[in-house]
Amino acid sequence: MPESYGLLWEPCVTGNMARTLTVFGYGRDSRVRSMFEFLVETQLPDGGWNCEFGGWGVKINHSSFMSTIEPLWAFSALDRSLWPKGSKEVVERAAEFMLKHRLYKSDRTGKVIDEEWTRLHFPLFYFYDILHGLRVLADLGYDGDERVSDALQLIQQKQLADGTWPMESTYVNALQ
Repeated sequence: MPESYGLLWEPCVTGNMARTLTVFGYGRDSRVRSMFEFLVETQLPDGGWNCEFGGWGVKINHSSFMSTIEPLWAFSALDRSLWPKGSKEVVERAAEFMLKHRLYKSDRTGKVIDEEWTRLHFPLFYFYDILHGLRVLADLGYDGDERVSDALQLIQQKQLADGTWPMESTYVNALQ
């Protein structure tokens, strides 16, 4: 696993930074490419990532939504011709992880994992909600998958009479 300045790379932070640098035109930079290679190499067996990966000797077997959506968002920002070897399969497995959870539900019980994910947020910053999940999966071509329908219906139900949507929550205390 790559290390820099003695710090351990984490998939959620790496995905976030890789996406940001790609959006700002650094997708061809070897350092950014190494971030994508790291993501390809560190995917968990269930198809996602978890930022607890490698931390303090704790073995994590189940991916997290936040740790998975950030790498997926990074891949959605990078031109597919620049994806490193194995990226297509990694993205497919990660998308499948999100889809089998219908973007916000337990794959075992079908219950909502975190009610906060069902609320529409602004600004999103570094968090997850169903709109964020839908945007990333749509950018990767999964918007036609039947398993996004629950999240789409939930968002449609939130639409106000004037055609807009409410800001139901924010992660910034100053906006509350």
